[in-house]
Amino acid sequence: MAAEKFVLLFFLYFSQGLPYGIQTKLIPILLRTRSVSLSKVGFSRFLSFPWLFKVFIAKYLDSSSSIWYWLTMTFVGMAVCCGASGLCGTHLTLVVLASVFGLNVMAASQDIAVDTMAIRILHSRELGKGNIAQVVGYKVGALTGGGLLVWMSAFANWEVLFIMVSCFYLSCAVYSYKMHLKGEPYSYINTVTKQQTQNETQHKSYGPENRRKNTFQLFKSVVKTRGFVWIVAYVFVYKLGEQGMASMVPLFLLDNGFSPGDVGLLTGILAQFFSIFGSTMGGWMASGWNTRRDELIRLLKWISIARLIPMVTHCLAVSTSQSSTVLLVSECILQLTGGIITTITFTVMMQFSKDVHSSLQATHFSMLATVEVLGKLTMMSLSGGVVDVMGYSLYFLLCFLLSLGVIPMFIFCDPDIMVTRT
Repeated sequence: MAAEKFVLLFFLYFSQGLPYGIQTKLIPILLRTRSVSLSKVGFSRFLSFPWLFKVFIAKYLDSSSSIWYWLTMTFVGMAVCCGASGLCGTHLTLVVLASVFGLNVMAASQDIAVDTMAIRILHSRELGKGNIAQVVGYKVGALTGGGLLVWMSAFANWEVLFIMVSCFYLSCAVYSYKMHLKGEPYSYINTVTKQQTQNETQHKSYGPENRRKNTFQLFKSVVKTRGFVWIVAYVFVYKLGEQGMASMVPLFLLDNGFSPGDVGLLTGILAQFFSIFGSTMGGWMASGWNTRRDELIRLLKWISIARLIPMVTHCLAVSTSQSSTVLLVSECILQLTGGIITTITFTVMMQFSKDVHSSLQATHFSMLATVEVLGKLTMMSLSGGVVDVMGYSLYFLLCFLLSLGVIPMFIFCDPDIMVTRT
């Protein structure tokens, strides 16, 4: 029974990772092969903005009859979005971009439901394995959307690939609707939502009754929590340089004569395997220091320093000719260290959120997660325009300097916030 839960969560998170791979890998390569400028390719990543407003989408989940019904609707929406690109043709760039935007809206909405389901069906002793199913499932989905599909473009046209993805989401919708009709006990939302609302009302000890003022008081209370400014600043900048480099490596290879299929195989599949392995390793390493925040932060410092090595190699590789092999090896190492850092960072984020009052924990972590996405999205969106102005060599040097700038945050970190309070 437990294995069935993990398999279910794996495939649900896989379905959310698929649009991310399409957004970050497939679409840039597709646009670049159509001679779209790097600036416009970079701006296409703003289509991920729906993820920043996931909190506002959450309230609509309450009006749905069950989680499975909500999942059914989002799967149908995903199928329609992919089908539109496949049927209308990928030569209609606006249709493709609109479809990707719709995929992000559906995936962000779906993420709320899947997270809710995971909390309900997993026992405390199963949370660790559940998190592995989440991270690995999402990254395998991203690998499929950004690597496997790009590699398959060498054998099938883009329209066929989008139709295939559409059929996959239709089959998911059929399965979800069948589960909704069965009426699984944990799938219903309203009873839990009412109970949570009652608990929040009982524990609420601040703010006037006016909703707008109450929201302001909630935000103010979160900002005043111990270490909030430091952790917000860190989660915003810790991925800037890494994501900036990783987002432009496929386009650099494409501009240097690699075929879309080869780029998808090397950066979308091979490099992502290292990212998945890094995330798994990071989870294992974090479990050894999970009660000591100071040890976790020190671990982050040393791995962040180690991350600078492949980033320097990136800078040297793009500045010399015939350096593609070195760049690819360096990219795999960068994905490995980046995966470790990401998992440990989210562990630290959870520790900070657990320190605050129970009535603030959800908002606290949601704000941190939103800032984390905003940091990565900002660099990825601006990368194309910066490369158009500076060129690849100076741009990669800028990314290295951004990652180097993270190190002082560990050195000058207030010792008080490094202590975990239980």
